[in-house]
Amino acid sequence: MQNPQRIDKYEILERIASGGQATVYKAMDTQSWKTVALKVLHSHFNEDSDMGRRFLREALMIKNLRHDNIVDIDEAGESDGSHFIAMELLPQSLDKVLKRRRPLAVLEVVKLIAKIARGLEAAHQAGIIHRDVKPSNILLTDAGVPKIADFGIARATEFSAMTATGMIPGSPQYMSPEQAKDDTVDARSDLYSLGVTLFEMLTGRTPLAGVSHQGVLLHHANDKDVPTGALDQARIPEDIASVTKKLLSKNPEERPQTAGDLVIALNAIIVNHGEKSVTT
Repeated sequence: MQNPQRIDKYEILERIASGGQATVYKAMDTQSWKTVALKVLHSHFNEDSDMGRRFLREALMIKNLRHDNIVDIDEAGESDGSHFIAMELLPQSLDKVLKRRRPLAVLEVVKLIAKIARGLEAAHQAGIIHRDVKPSNILLTDAGVPKIADFGIARATEFSAMTATGMIPGSPQYMSPEQAKDDTVDARSDLYSLGVTLFEMLTGRTPLAGVSHQGVLLHHANDKDVPTGALDQARIPEDIASVTKKLLSKNPEERPQTAGDLVIALNAIIVNHGEKSVTT
């Protein structure tokens, strides 16, 4: 598929990535001459006007929510039937860091997760649930500060994706049990997904690595405990392993109840290990 040359005031420079819901381009704002990341919904989603409105509404909510650990959104709009979001361009994503398979220091992992949790806390307090927390949706600044991206896209495309495929949208390896069972989700679902991300950063794999999409859904539907033995094999400190296991509890009531609670728990671990607590 060829890149478009221009969308609204944005001149397309190159394609960065493409997923199930949208394509991301590096683009130039021809009015401000600022380079941005331009996320454009795939054309089959654009045909659903209700979904398009949900997509833009969710993006605009995040645009007004400025936080050090959430990707800044400059604009969300529609041009010639294409729905787009213009946001800050960041150099890399957490999943690319993980794919390098270079071990990350355990406390550095905890600090990164604490910062991501701070971003989720701000979003949850504003009534926004992410629904697709995973390493590819965590972008990093040049200084290594994590910023959460793609708020609202999973929710905005949920109905259309289910109608088109008959399957629950999302990333199965990071999906909470309640998402997998198509139950009502709240902020604690995002914390489960963050727990999977933490587990992967600590052990180099997700808890259900190697299990098929359908197998993950069946695993959650059958209420089996999430396997966490890799934490012991990796000799993760007990306090860090304990928080990780709580995040991966099948019962939301057994997880930290808010992202703020998680930040407090992680900062306590950081301080107990002789480091300063995180603020951004």
